[in-house]
Amino acid sequence: MGVGGSYMKFEEPISGRRTRVTLVILSLSPLLGMESATLSLAKALARDYEVRIVLLADDGADVPIDHVTVESWGGRIPDWKRAVTLTRAFSHRNDPNGDVIILCGVWTAIPMLMALPKKLLAHTLIAEHSFDKGKVASCKRLAVMEAAARRYYHRAFATVTVSESVRHDMREAGFQDRIEVIPNIVREFDSHFAEEICSGRLVTVGSLTRTKNQGLALRTLALLPEQYSLDVVGDGPERRALERLANDLGITERVNFRGYVENPAEFYSQAQIVVHPSLGETYGLVLYEAASFGKPVVAADRSVMAKVIPEFVPGKVAEPHPEAFASAILSLEATPLSQRVFTDAASRRRAASRNIVKDWGSLIGDAMRSNSEMMPRV
Repeated sequence: MGVGGSYMKFEEPISGRRTRVTLVILSLSPLLGMESATLSLAKALARDYEVRIVLLADDGADVPIDHVTVESWGGRIPDWKRAVTLTRAFSHRNDPNGDVIILCGVWTAIPMLMALPKKLLAHTLIAEHSFDKGKVASCKRLAVMEAAARRYYHRAFATVTVSESVRHDMREAGFQDRIEVIPNIVREFDSHFAEEICSGRLVTVGSLTRTKNQGLALRTLALLPEQYSLDVVGDGPERRALERLANDLGITERVNFRGYVENPAEFYSQAQIVVHPSLGETYGLVLYEAASFGKPVVAADRSVMAKVIPEFVPGKVAEPHPEAFASAILSLEATPLSQRVFTDAASRRRAASRNIVKDWGSLIGDAMRSNSEMMPRV
């Protein structure tokens, strides 16, 4: 999915200078879903805005971005020391003095919303990537952050979710203030590997967490014929448990744990089918990346997966059980999807993405105007 359409800049009437936009995010490394989406947004906005990225917990040494300034407020912080981000936010509470501030992700939004002065909150936006009910239900820490977000998100001018599904879940969870829906910009890989597809090769891409549920992919593989294998691309706290599960299932020789890979193009290119067992997604960048490589996806019949497959992403959804996933994979093997299916889905993705940057531009303009018309409730 590319960036399409044009958008209007909101310029100050006297100076005519370009609007300044500051994106604040915890980190840009590793480059996971939210980080990739933030980077893509910054690059797109930099065409017509003066863009700065502020890293709340990352030294930013490996983040060179053309036409975008990157600033660090401090190095990495272990999860158990996340409270330090609040101290950093207060220490720099007046620093993001651009015309519009975009807070990327709840781990950044909460400390910044607590710290920013009223004059800056009036033109602050939140890019929300987390509050899918499936993700919240499977992660206690995220449930705690959602409760905190209900208390603080109203301080911002508006919240932007990446799908209508997430907006619906947030409304059901008690969020009452302005919520807009603007899809993610899906990254374009530096290169597409032209390697031959490996028959029976499956791949799952994502952080190794309970929410991503890669154990289902392993249990599915155990039910499939011996010619099937699985590349597990990603790293995380569940890796050792997943390696033990593969051993217990007797499929160790058929599973390759690849670790974190910044550019998984090689694995998408070689795979016959992409398996996405996640219990919840707010947007599902992996789904769109798979589709861009012409790979069918088998995903859990939950969350946004049930809404984008097969209309935007060719493939099948199945109940999150090994037998259902195995049946869907074998079905795609027996009756492969035609090239026309992928071509039509790509056309629908392009149409859906046409106004992404334009919609961000409109919202940035609204936030600029609000600076002189309103003050947030604190």
